[in-house]
Amino acid sequence: MQYTQLKFALRNLWRNKFYSVINIGGLAVGIAVSMLILVFVAHELSFDRFHKNASTIYRVKVSFKFGDQEVQGTGMSAYMGPALKESTAGVKDYVRMYTSFNEKLAFKSDADHIFYEKRFVLADPSYFKVFSFPFLQGDPRTALDQPGKIVVSESIAKKYFGDSDVLGRTMTLNSGLDFVISGVIKDAPSNASLAYDIVAPLQSLFAFQRLLNPELKDDLLKVDNVVRPGSFQTYLHLANTSIQASVLNNITKLMRRGKISESEIKTHKFMLSALTDLHLGESSSAEARGINNLYIFAGVALLIILLALLNYMSLTTARANERAREVGVRKALGAFRGELIGQFYGESVLITCLSFLLGFGLAFFLRPIFFDRLDLQIDAAFMLSPIVILPMLGLMLACIVLAGAYPSLVLSAFRPVEVLKGRFLKSSKGGIQIRQSITVFQFVASIVLVIAAVVAQQQLSYLQSRKLGMNKEQIMMMTPSSEGFHAFRNAVSQLNGIEKTGSASMALFKDYNSIFFVTSPINKKEVSLHSFGVDADLVDMLGLTWKIPPADLKNTAGWEGKMVLNATAAQDLGVKSLTQANEVGSLLGQALVGVLNDFYFSEMSLNQKAPLAMSIVDKDFKGTLYLQLSKTANVQATMAAIGKQFKKHCPDKPFEYFFLDESYDTLFKAEDRMAKLFGIFTGLAIFISCLGLFGLAAYATARRAKEIGIRKVLGATVGNVMSLLSTEFLRPVLLAILIASPIAWYLMNQWLKKFTYRIEVEWWIFAAAGLSVIVLALLTVSIQSLRTALANPVTAIKNE
Repeated sequence: MQYTQLKFALRNLWRNKFYSVINIGGLAVGIAVSMLILVFVAHELSFDRFHKNASTIYRVKVSFKFGDQEVQGTGMSAYMGPALKESTAGVKDYVRMYTSFNEKLAFKSDADHIFYEKRFVLADPSYFKVFSFPFLQGDPRTALDQPGKIVVSESIAKKYFGDSDVLGRTMTLNSGLDFVISGVIKDAPSNASLAYDIVAPLQSLFAFQRLLNPELKDDLLKVDNVVRPGSFQTYLHLANTSIQASVLNNITKLMRRGKISESEIKTHKFMLSALTDLHLGESSSAEARGINNLYIFAGVALLIILLALLNYMSLTTARANERAREVGVRKALGAFRGELIGQFYGESVLITCLSFLLGFGLAFFLRPIFFDRLDLQIDAAFMLSPIVILPMLGLMLACIVLAGAYPSLVLSAFRPVEVLKGRFLKSSKGGIQIRQSITVFQFVASIVLVIAAVVAQQQLSYLQSRKLGMNKEQIMMMTPSSEGFHAFRNAVSQLNGIEKTGSASMALFKDYNSIFFVTSPINKKEVSLHSFGVDADLVDMLGLTWKIPPADLKNTAGWEGKMVLNATAAQDLGVKSLTQANEVGSLLGQALVGVLNDFYFSEMSLNQKAPLAMSIVDKDFKGTLYLQLSKTANVQATMAAIGKQFKKHCPDKPFEYFFLDESYDTLFKAEDRMAKLFGIFTGLAIFISCLGLFGLAAYATARRAKEIGIRKVLGATVGNVMSLLSTEFLRPVLLAILIASPIAWYLMNQWLKKFTYRIEVEWWIFAAAGLSVIVLALLTVSIQSLRTALANPVTAIKNE
């Protein structure tokens, strides 16, 4: 931009401060929030792409059908990785990882530093060769070459030892297995799927399993010597992507070589999943569900910026008659149209750049609040990475082009003769229609977002509040040590505020249950049964109800060592009576006590009816402990008392607990995030639309000031004037409601189809959305209308 053009642009901004604030402020706010959303989208799409070999790393997975259910898994035998590398040209390396831990793992550096760690993995030494995790200390080539070594992240080193200089120091796992730190790596970035903080060599697996089960005799790495599904996640580093078919063909050949039955080979379908697809393409967790949601977020973020740009174009062209004389005079003095286009484009460049600078500053300021509100974990450095900066620069250039194109063409096209004769206003009907179309579009977008926000919140509330078939209130879960389990349970059961205790082999809605497959002796149907253990006290605490009750409901001691089914499992197995239950029990190896009504117990059971078989464990069982707090309990005092007893009886375990209702709510993290984002989108879209409407109303009332003055002199009341001005802007809002309603109905019904259990989109949502937007639009316009209606008509009439 030339100096003269810059001077003219700055002078024009300063002369019209009110409209400059609306243009720059509206665009900056839209850019700030859209930038944060686009950062989130870019972050999700960038997962695992930081690895040097990301494009050629694949994970082996398998699917097979059992009965009517298709089962997918990522566990492979220990032999699969080595066998594929040996037999397949182009398999450069493999990494096997073991994460199938059936209990919480507590690491200890000293008596004051004991913590549960979830991000722990046993892996091959090639882990740090295939994946890109930079070392701060130690040698990646030898860090995992012997049992008993361990590599920790920088944050773990500081957490346990206070600094990162920890080579050669010892950490103890579950008070029985010592590891010597052989390396320290940088903390994994926030866009890493494999974000393990502690990595131990796979050769330590047997010692680890013996720690949990001293009677174990077989080393899984040695006895698991055929190619088939198993217990190890297996990643392959390929020379190029074209050899995937060769790898899959070799899996079939290796299975035949291992004398696997042809029926198993035919029913098992192996696949390779690209590392970069794992986070969004395959994950079923609440945190990474639905790539479609990301496209929705990105689309709406761009829509928000478009709404702000339309505000700028609308206000600029609305005020065209104020610039018309300037254009006419300059053209009469010899200015070419290209020069005028350059000037007006220069003003657009200035406004857009100022808006982006302000928007970028707002984005950095709002980042902690925004990410905390949506429970996002995104590194601050990611905001300044090329994957964010380059698209933002591209977006800024696009905004400059879009913002300047229409106004500069319109303003530069004025004919000097017509302008100087005052004929411009008579030929501006087309511009008014375009501005009205822009207003309609803005409010269509706003109304659709209002309806989307309400529907998303209604669906989330429905999911969180629907009947689970069990009680989840005031129940906490924790995992005491095996040595102190019973002493701790007995101690806390005597505390004031504790009503009941129970135990299970898993924490509901947090841990994974096991699955086994049976063929019913009654109807010959193949059924996959989810399974976990509970004691009779937990059945009572959860308030589970019976469909086919036990013969003796009061003799709960007689249930021990037996099994109960849920209604879905009973139906699939053909069980309709206790007699038939005994027939199935003989197949399962445990007598059946009865059949419970269905209840939700895991994320999977929320989306489809899941057959369940629960073993009733005896009083000696040690697993996850459940405590039910009384409704009148002083929670803070009760928790302090529980913590005191825990420290006394389980000194080698950290005091960590979860509430059952909160664990349930975390399953809907994706839906909660979407509802919050739509809430933000809706508020911002309405703000931008009303800001633009406010600017247009301010200009329209100023332009019609003389007309309104004459009307008042002739007897028009304040109410008449406000009605006149408000009606002009109410028509496009009403039209927007008619257009937006069917669009929103279609879009939200499509979104709801992904839920097995969903709400119906009711008529009142559309009525409430339309009414709220009408009220906001009227309030916005009324501010200017009232101001103009109350003005002294003499001032307006005498002003030429």
